[in-house]
Amino acid sequence: GVLQQIEVRLQTRRGRADYLRLQYRDFRADLVIVTDNDALSFMDEYGDGIFGRVPVVFAGVNEFDESMIASRRDLRTGVAEFVDYRNTLEAIRALFPRVREIRMLGDESTTGRQTKADLAAAVAESGLPFALKSFAPGSYESVLAEAASLPETTAVVLLPYSPDQAARPVSDLAGQLAAASPAPIFSLWDFYFGYGIIGGCLTSGFAQGREAGRMALSVLSGVPPRSIPVAGLRRGWRGGGVGSAPGEAVEEGRPTSRHDPQPLHVGGHVHHEPR
Repeated sequence: GVLQQIEVRLQTRRGRADYLRLQYRDFRADLVIVTDNDALSFMDEYGDGIFGRVPVVFAGVNEFDESMIASRRDLRTGVAEFVDYRNTLEAIRALFPRVREIRMLGDESTTGRQTKADLAAAVAESGLPFALKSFAPGSYESVLAEAASLPETTAVVLLPYSPDQAARPVSDLAGQLAAASPAPIFSLWDFYFGYGIIGGCLTSGFAQGREAGRMALSVLSGVPPRSIPVAGLRRGWRGGGVGSAPGEAVEEGRPTSRHDPQPLHVGGHVHHEPR
């Protein structure tokens, strides 16, 4: 059987390692699944002392390079996350030609900082007439207040965002932001879709998790991790053998923002046709 155990983050990596070492002192793991860059690097640093030398399957790792797992390739495989900023920017330009500014909202986690840097690079390289700004640092309430003051010549790009320790559902985050903002809201992650965003070229955490689960089952059945190629799931989830091919995206819900057109799915994008 499979024991599913989910651990929450503690304040420091050392504290987290000490906690997990105590938590699992009498537990023998056959395999560990991790999500995100921080979790993978944590396992590289502390995993052997907690679980022993066991296989690790990862998902949601940004800016993946084979050098990240080269020294442990016999025990590592997983799913790299590729985010399609350029096509989302082009969709904003096509659907809202009056937009002149992108206001990005993300947190200060490792992934949050990386995605903000990647979006900034994509804007700079796109040649599109967009200025780029971040929401001012502050409380969630201050973010909503800033969103309410945005002009319609601004579009919001919602990145991974966890504003506080309250563990707010993504439905609350996206829905409240959409209700507050007169500006259209786009994202790159499908967990926000159906809760107020217009759309975007959406990366699927579900698809990554499904593929990581398949890899884990293969490893548990005896397949060496080294023989399982790292999957790179891109726009529309072409690649890695899973997900939607162009033209096969599935409607998952209707937006609830003031920009409420009927969505059209084309080639893995989530497009909306203005009324």
